[in-house]
Amino acid sequence: NGGSCGGAVSWTTAPHSYPSTDFGYNPSEPTVNSPAQFIDGTVFDLVSINRSWLWNFGSGIPGTAIGQGPHQNTYLSTGIYNATLTAGDDAGSCSISKPINVQKILPKWIEVQPR
Repeated sequence: NGGSCGGAVSWTTAPHSYPSTDFGYNPSEPTVNSPAQFIDGTVFDLVSINRSWLWNFGSGIPGTAIGQGPHQNTYLSTGIYNATLTAGDDAGSCSISKPINVQKILPKWIEVQPR
């Protein structure tokens, strides 16, 4: 799933489970120069504190964001970009990355009646 977790470099037991980091985005295949919306789907332990979110969209404008969101990012060229969300709390942090396939804008078709 492209995810990883890590806490402090020690052998102590975390105070609770690490965040289960996930996110979604719309549209499923964004197009160049059109904003894609990224939505957090992270599940935190009920007793966690100091929750944080760090987004890296792989490219585009703004390219990165801080906070739960939702956030928008606009890609400026076609390609596959690796978007990453790192969510953390007092137990540690976890990351997940997903490929974002940015497409060309399809031309708008207009139906014309025959003469």
